[in-house]
Amino acid sequence: MLVLFYHIIFFSLPPSDLQGKRIIEIGAGCGLVGIAAGMRGASVQITDLPEYVPLMESNIINNKSHIISSGGEVKAISLPWGTLDADQLSCFQAPVDFIVGSDIVYALQGFNELIATMVSLSDKNTVVLVAYEHR
Repeated sequence: MLVLFYHIIFFSLPPSDLQGKRIIEIGAGCGLVGIAAGMRGASVQITDLPEYVPLMESNIINNKSHIISSGGEVKAISLPWGTLDADQLSCFQAPVDFIVGSDIVYALQGFNELIATMVSLSDKNTVVLVAYEHR
């Protein structure tokens, strides 16, 4: 998570390059990466299983002033992996500019659903940034 966080904050893009971009963080957990992108002016949806949404919402509230001052926006939403239907695609405003995920590929179980989710949310112009530790 920290590698992708630092990549977004310090190395990959000047702050203006994220301004106004639509980003989805999948498997967000606490939402650190997506909140960081929101602090760079992006419009971000941080997603995970329903039980993580309260934690993500709390972290958004704790960082709200930094997000707003940069012109960003961050929302926490539950997202089960798999092929998304038309209502879900509309909710996520797919295709998005970036899909980010940190340490979400730790077992082969669920991998096909993860790929289906990424395909549903993206098009040929979407940048996908995924960081993981080989175990």
